[in-house]
Formats: sequence, structure tokens, C-alpha cells
Amino acid sequence: MRIADEPALKLEKIFDIARQRSNFGNGRYARNVIEKAQVNHAGKLLSMDINAVKRDDIFTLRSEDFDFLECGSEKTKQMIGFAL
Repeated sequence: MRIADEPALKLEKIFDIARQRSNFGNGRYARNVIEKAQVNHAGKLLSMDINAVKRDDIFTLRSEDFDFLECGSEKTKQMIGFAL
């Protein structure tokens, strides 16, 4: 599996911003972004005409596989119980 150049550059910027946040963890955030892109990629492949699918289509994550709006957003944790 590889990531095309365009989304790789966008991801680099998103990860740089995410690293500066106080609630940023380790590689879990990056792994979640990639795994979600893989799920989107698989759905895209399933909807394609099987005769039109090329080897590069199978093994390359492209911009449309990533949800860049979600990647860049800061999610807030929902507190359970009383917060002080």
C-alpha cells in the first residue's frame, strides 16, 4: 500500500498541526487516519467496474480516500458524569 504524493503532502501538514495540540497522543492518531482511508479506499474499489480496476488503483491511497475535513478538526471528548 502506498500514498499518492498529493494526499501525502496534505497529511504531513495535518500531522504537524496535530502534534502541537495538547491532547495529541502517539502514532494512534496517524494510524486511525490511515485505517479510515483504507476503509474508504476499499469501498471505492467495490463500487468500481472490475474490468476498469488497475493494479495501481488497488495499492494506492488517493486524496478521495481521505477525509481531510475530519482529519483537521479538533474533536472534544464528551465527559461522563460531573466535570469540575
